[in-house]
Amino acid sequence: MKSGMLALVASFALAATVHAASATVDGITWNYSVKAGRATISGTDIAGDVVIPSSLGGCPVVGIGSSAFYSNGNVASVVIPSSVTSIGYDAFMHCKSMTRCVIPGSGVSIGARAFLGCDVLTDIALPSDSTTIADELFYGCYSLTEMTVPVGVTRIGSEAFYGCRGLTCMTIPNGVTSIGGGAFYGCSGLTSITIPDGITSIGNNVFYGCSGLTSITIPYGVTSIGDGAFCDCSGLTSITIPSSVVSIGANAFKGCSGLVRITIPDSVTSIGSSAFHGCSSLSGVVLPKGLTSISKSLFGYCSCLSSVVIPEGVISIGESAFTYCSTLQGVYVPSSVTSIGAHAFYATDNLSKIVFVGNAPEFGVGNTWSSKLKFYVREGSTGWGVDMPGTWNGRPIACLDDEDSEVVYVTAASSQYKISSVPGDRIVTSMTVDSDFAISEFSLTEGRVYDSVYYITSTSGSPVGVTLPGGYTYLTFAGPDPLRIPAGTKNILTITRIADNTFLVARQELRSVEL
Repeated sequence: MKSGMLALVASFALAATVHAASATVDGITWNYSVKAGRATISGTDIAGDVVIPSSLGGCPVVGIGSSAFYSNGNVASVVIPSSVTSIGYDAFMHCKSMTRCVIPGSGVSIGARAFLGCDVLTDIALPSDSTTIADELFYGCYSLTEMTVPVGVTRIGSEAFYGCRGLTCMTIPNGVTSIGGGAFYGCSGLTSITIPDGITSIGNNVFYGCSGLTSITIPYGVTSIGDGAFCDCSGLTSITIPSSVVSIGANAFKGCSGLVRITIPDSVTSIGSSAFHGCSSLSGVVLPKGLTSISKSLFGYCSCLSSVVIPEGVISIGESAFTYCSTLQGVYVPSSVTSIGAHAFYATDNLSKIVFVGNAPEFGVGNTWSSKLKFYVREGSTGWGVDMPGTWNGRPIACLDDEDSEVVYVTAASSQYKISSVPGDRIVTSMTVDSDFAISEFSLTEGRVYDSVYYITSTSGSPVGVTLPGGYTYLTFAGPDPLRIPAGTKNILTITRIADNTFLVARQELRSVEL
């Protein structure tokens, strides 16, 4: 009995033994290892078009070992036999002359970085039954122009397609639930991509530098947008963030110079520093009412940002939050704000009005003010240290009366005029134009409806109101004919009870607005 047991142990030990070997096939010497009668290729100095043998030394070839072809600059193409079930990490890393690799259609696992740095690789397809795309798998494969992600894939690894600037489009199957950080970093040729519904988090730097993307839809269910997720996506013109998102990371949209508008839902409670820094085309933004701080450099260098309403509940405005917002004209500061950081409004040369509803906040050093600026404060507020009207921080300061307290900004942006109301009811009584034109539609958009009711009346046609989930109301003029407005006409339309942070958009140029 004892001798039989020893023989069985010896048999298992022999089966687990790995030994190195070499064999010559068609004049090519292959180095490989053998375990349990199966061969894994460990290296060769072969050049040109390579066909890997299906057996060596009488053993079936089942694997391409880690680093087997590492930095082999002489391989032009590789055909892998159907006997292979695994390709090790770094297997073809830096094969800088390889343009084509044929992988069996199924049953093959591929390790991390297997094709990293294969910068002329153009022809490769993943096995149809793949479930994972490994970390850095195609890192730096600049010449890849297309890639089909198999339907069974559930995870795309970190930096999997980093720097694949030749990729133009990609469809990610619905089964994918995880996309690693930097997965598509620097894919500047990517013009469209579909994010599946199963994704709950967009990781750090996932689409960093994808300058060819013009639009992207973030599905409901995503709860966080990571640091730098869309940084330097300069081709993006608009993006809608679903109401499932609660946090937006630092630099998330930094450098998105083509971004004209963005809708941030009230579910968002945290926005990281510099999230919109350098969004030089962004003309207006409504911040979520759950926000408690305006982070450092949040809107720095947003040179088209003309007005901003800071929601009640925000406690602090961070350092350089609005620096170099050169067209910023008006800011509403709620009573909840207790501190404003250094240089928060530095180089805002057109800033003419800041309305403070509460007591004087604490100011950081280095705040310099536009020569056009005037401060308005509530009567009875404290901490200003001057008699009203007077001078504070070198600029005029005065108390608001009831009429002035409801500030309305009128801003031209892409031939659209926007009329925004800060918190509190306001009635727009008439609009006047200087020349004949027709309005085919107008709408109340991006409005957060609290308890207000909208009424629109006009000289022709009837308004149509649509209430959407989440308390958003969109009102669109839908007359049988365009609403034609002759020069000098007043009382064209009346809007009663503009709710907090509401925007009226008329899709024709309005020369003036009377309030």
